[in-house]
Amino acid sequence: MRVVARSTGIHAQKIRRMYGSVIHLIVTLYTTCAPTMAGPNRFRSVANHGEGDDMPQFPFSQALTANQLGFNPLAGWQYEWTPYPCSIILLIRSTTTGTKLTIFSASETIQERTPIQSGGTAGVTPSELNTPPVSFIAPGGDRLKLVVDETSGLTPTVDGVVILNPL
Repeated sequence: MRVVARSTGIHAQKIRRMYGSVIHLIVTLYTTCAPTMAGPNRFRSVANHGEGDDMPQFPFSQALTANQLGFNPLAGWQYEWTPYPCSIILLIRSTTTGTKLTIFSASETIQERTPIQSGGTAGVTPSELNTPPVSFIAPGGDRLKLVVDETSGLTPTVDGVVILNPL
């Protein structure tokens, strides 16, 4: 059974009236070049994009060693690569003053190596009430990367939460 797009069939009827037997070649040409139609999206994250109250959140707490460099808490997270355009809110806090943070979204540097707010209790997720949020917009498909460096020779605990809000 051959499938012919509706517009191709209508076009073929018009040509048959004009040229008679030439129609077979033209219909064959048009059916091999028939336009493709997009089916429903199978990815749940895109199908639910912006609907409901699904906001992926990633709370983390990590004890660092003295002079540890390059800790990325988002490594291996399901949403390390953003599945859709979203607003990112990051709340992060350290127990000592010598911890620095660099934030990347794909090849763009969102925040240079800057000190992380110190204070708080190890293992307690920071809140917007007492921790200044870092907020930025990331397009779909970007890799989120946080680089935490300990530079003071101490052993701090870094606590934080990353929240993705679909746009």
